[in-house]
Amino acid sequence: MLAKSANGFASNAKGRSVLAAVVPERANQATRLSANGVRVELQAEGAADHAGELDGGRVVYRNAFTDTDVVLAAHGARFEELRVLRSPKAPNEARYRIRTSGKVRAEAARPGRSGRSTSGSTRLAVSPSSSRSSTRPA
Repeated sequence: MLAKSANGFASNAKGRSVLAAVVPERANQATRLSANGVRVELQAEGAADHAGELDGGRVVYRNAFTDTDVVLAAHGARFEELRVLRSPKAPNEARYRIRTSGKVRAEAARPGRSGRSTSGSTRLAVSPSSSRSSTRPA
């Protein structure tokens, strides 16, 4: 769950194995995630300079993109972004600027694969956009 903090909104993560998330005040700013000494910053490219609102432990950025609301949530070891596409004018792809620290590399997500690679680096799994057509309004 996210709650208001000095730097935007933060998860109430406790313990070493839990993901800590700091979600920004504004949609065009970076979200900071950290766990087990690994830090990742995600910033949605092209997002509007709109303030987020706390709603049931989630942060909602209304009209962060054309006809698109963005909802961010953090629970335990999971961080999620949901994009609510309200019309055919909504963007059909998302681009992010990703910054990492520690031993992290990004790769496409594969079913059943997560965690550390054999070289010991942490993998940042990014789900493919194959489901985007199913999120379009009918």
